[in-house]
Amino acid sequence: MGCCGQSRAAYGGIEQARYPQAPPAATAVPWTAEPAAAPPAGGVRLHFTRQARVRVRGPVSGADYVFSGSEPVQSVAAVDADGLLRTGYFRRAY
Repeated sequence: MGCCGQSRAAYGGIEQARYPQAPPAATAVPWTAEPAAAPPAGGVRLHFTRQARVRVRGPVSGADYVFSGSEPVQSVAAVDADGLLRTGYFRRAY
């Protein structure tokens, strides 16, 4: 007859296989006050329809754009315009 500690060690291996560790959580990127990168040439002016301050990344160019209630109109790269318009938060500014 074995010691109960031996069974506990075998049981621990089963539990680890049944419940694997979750991958580490992604870390949040802190907000920085640095200015956004200038959009590539051939820009399209978009109007942000909300009041909040947001920084969005162009879906094609990867450029950063900052919009806010006080500065709702910004020029974005032409290649990013359609993707941003599809979100419903932007409209073309004329």
